[in-house]
This record gives sequence, structure tokens and C-alpha cells, in this order.
Amino acid sequence: MKTGITSETFDFLGLKRNQITEKLKKVGFDCYDYALCGEWATPKPIFNEPREVWVNHYKEERKMIEGEGMVVNQTHATFRSDFDPEHLYEFTPMVIDQLKREIEATAILGAKYIVIHPINMAIKWKNKQEDFECNMREFAKLTPILKEFGVKNGVENMFAWDADTGRNCQTGCSTTEDMIRYVDGLNDRDAFCNCLDVGHMNIHHINPADTVRKLGDRMELMHVHDNNGNTDQHLPIGLGIIDWEDFASALKEVNYKGVLSIEVSSFKKYAKIGEKALWDMVKYTYDGAKYIADKVK
Repeated sequence: MKTGITSETFDFLGLKRNQITEKLKKVGFDCYDYALCGEWATPKPIFNEPREVWVNHYKEERKMIEGEGMVVNQTHATFRSDFDPEHLYEFTPMVIDQLKREIEATAILGAKYIVIHPINMAIKWKNKQEDFECNMREFAKLTPILKEFGVKNGVENMFAWDADTGRNCQTGCSTTEDMIRYVDGLNDRDAFCNCLDVGHMNIHHINPADTVRKLGDRMELMHVHDNNGNTDQHLPIGLGIIDWEDFASALKEVNYKGVLSIEVSSFKKYAKIGEKALWDMVKYTYDGAKYIADKVK
């Protein structure tokens, strides 16, 4: 099984992409989860440039990444996905236009998958049916675009923050059953599959391994990270409470064919200590991923 890591984790370093890619390949990673998103609910500024500018940029990115021996397996779209501030809870023409650019950029980078988050209709969840109907309607707008570029949207399990309790809470697409309902409801496996966010599932006190077994071949990509079961910490494998042995067994049972893609956010802290501390932690993170990947072979 190949191992991947999110590019966004390293965008703060001030290094060129080829320098980062060379280091990641030396550590052992095979693939990128390439961040197409900018700040919260704000697309990357490059998409404001004329089309030929961002098209050529992502062509060059792919050429460089593959030249260093890695590939882009998946990308991450702008989130929140309903980022038109005048019209939340829908994919307006402005949003559709931007997501089309991001889907095309995904294809240019050579990836088969993009993760476009489900719309969260409410922070403290009350009506899953309302959320389901909203997302079936809005995701359907993307179906012809996804098919045009040969890209699948990985529908991810989400969470929200409940300010009243000071804890993470469910959204309309948080549980295993929600994930199944969304992909089956969209009813187009050429355009939609599941992206299991392992850490998100754990903070809802649902065993990610059980989710893998239930999703089966609906799950074609992952965001992999650990936590303490209470907050979304994005820790390396083994630094939280997730049962990774059971998780590896589940991946093997369902014959998972995708990448084990790491989504860890703690590297910036280690970079403040120094470059060696940063890359030592990257190596530690890779070793955990490789341990799981080897068990799935």
C-alpha cells in the first residue's frame, strides 16, 4: 500500500515545492494529498489569475512532483464548500465556477480524487434529513463536472464545534450510516465515493475499523490521523487512542486499494524547534504509516 501526506502541512516552510517533495520522498512517502484550498472559505489566490496562469502552474507542479518520484493521489477543495457569503447552504454559480476550476486542477495534477466537504446545515445538528436533501441537491450540480474531468469526489465524514458544551458534535454527515447514505443516495459511483476521515470518526466515539468494514468498496480514499477521542488533534499514528491494529485488519478484510494518506497538523510546532526536529517528526509519522501499510499487504 502506498503512503501519502497532505501538502498543506508544509506550505508554511517557505521552501519551494521541489525541495519539500525531495525531502518527503527521501523519508519514504509516495503521494500527495494536494491542498487546492486557501484560508477558511477562501479559494487560493492563483485562481483569480487568467486561466492559462493557473493551468500552467498546476502542469508545472505535476511535472516537478513526478520528477521527484511522487504523485498526487488526491486533492482538497476550498472549505467550507458553500463559501459564497451571500448564499450559504448552496452551491451558487460563483461556487460552482470555482469548484470546477479546482476539479480541473485535480485532473491536471493527475489525481483521480478531490475532497469537497458536505454542506453543514447547522452547527448543533437537529435535522439530518434536511442536510441530506440539501447535499443531494447541491452535489448533483457537480456530477457532470466531475465526469467531464474524470475525477471523483470523496464525501468525507465531518464534525462541528458546539460552543455550548465546548465539544465536537455531529453534523448531517458524521456517522458510518450517514456516509453510506450519502454515497448510495448520490447513486453515481463514477463521480462519488467515500473519504474516511479516521480522526473525525474517532471523536464521535465510533471505531474507525468498524466503519471501514461497513463502507467496503465505497471507501476509496482516507484522511489518516490520531486523537484523544475528544478533539480533532490531527496527531501521527500511535499518539492517540485509535486501535490501529484493528484498523489495519479492517483495511485488509475489505481489500482496500487506495492510499494511506496522512493528515497531520503538528509539524509547524516542531519547525519552531528547528529543521531537524521537524523532519525527525515527519520520519516518525511516516514510520507509523508504513507500519500500517505493511500490515495490509
